[in-house]
Amino acid sequence: CIRDRPVIGNPISRGHIYEFTSRFDKTTLEYVFPVSYPKVAMSDWVYINRIYAQVFSDSTVIKNNNLEDRTLNSYGVEFYINTNTMRKFPLTYTFQFLHDETNRADQISFFLSSNLL
Repeated sequence: CIRDRPVIGNPISRGHIYEFTSRFDKTTLEYVFPVSYPKVAMSDWVYINRIYAQVFSDSTVIKNNNLEDRTLNSYGVEFYINTNTMRKFPLTYTFQFLHDETNRADQISFFLSSNLL
């Protein structure tokens, strides 16, 4: 059954807090493109392999049984910096800039992820 599969990625539009609902429909448009392959070392701490970006637009319609449907919209850009930190650890630094259309607010986020396995 499809409903038994785990949710991968963002279950609702980016920039919004997840809320429990029996049904929602999400539409996402994403485009990923390379920005640079600098191959630059910053001392012995960080070696930058690649920089790429992703532009996105998300729209989620939350369907409530007794209430009016709600729409959550956001769009923005994410910059990813793939590195080897301290010569051994493959870390990705992510900067996210998004605009929340529902609340008319801008958000800036930073994420650090690893691919050690």
